[in-house]
Amino acid sequence: MSNQRLLNIHLKLEILSDLKDLLSRTKCEFKGLESQLQNDLKQLVNIVQEVVAAAIGYQTVVKENRNLYNMVQDLIGQFAYGA
Repeated sequence: MSNQRLLNIHLKLEILSDLKDLLSRTKCEFKGLESQLQNDLKQLVNIVQEVVAAAIGYQTVVKENRNLYNMVQDLIGQFAYGA
């Protein structure tokens, strides 16, 4: 083989080696990002569960307040009309 051809083969082997290294690093970075995404999703689930619990508690308080308001209005009506 000629020197030029050997040089060309060597250059292609170096490029191939660089691409393999890049692929390996990319896989590692992807695994890290995948792990971070899993952690973020777990945190998001926890936050959503907390928001749901808060919303349920809020609705309970609103219902209780509505009932108390109606009771007070009934009492006011009873005193106003002497019932």
